[in-house]
Amino acid sequence: MGICGNLDRQCLYSVKTGDYSPAYIKQYIENRGLNAYIGLIHSERDRLPALACDLMEEWRAILVDATVMGLIQGHEVQREQFIIDDNYCEMDNKVIKILLGKLETKMHTRMHYLSYLQKEVTFREAIWFQISRFAKAMDQREPAFYSPICIR
Repeated sequence: MGICGNLDRQCLYSVKTGDYSPAYIKQYIENRGLNAYIGLIHSERDRLPALACDLMEEWRAILVDATVMGLIQGHEVQREQFIIDDNYCEMDNKVIKILLGKLETKMHTRMHYLSYLQKEVTFREAIWFQISRFAKAMDQREPAFYSPICIR
């Protein structure tokens, strides 16, 4: 198994703080009147909010995977800082601290991945817009209100 293995999933599901965590996204979802534990893709397990995980899935490659790959390719982390097993790849505390810093910086980065907006927004704002659009689609029973992010 390569160094990346399931590293992105460990970050996404085990990092419990920050704007990219299921707990933070859960708050956004509940503020929109939805149940964060009833998901479309994920099921509730380990008391994780399934809908929060679902709505973060479209951001995983852009936020988590790209950040982790940047750390590895930029030689900011070393193989010895990972515990690699057949089924998972775990980061040590130093790597997690570096990763959290990089993710926080990325959350402030402006982008234009949402085709329905005519302006650039930060990743943090974009996640909020997507959750709002999802909630509207659910409220109105109209799937067309929600459109996934467009990277290219």
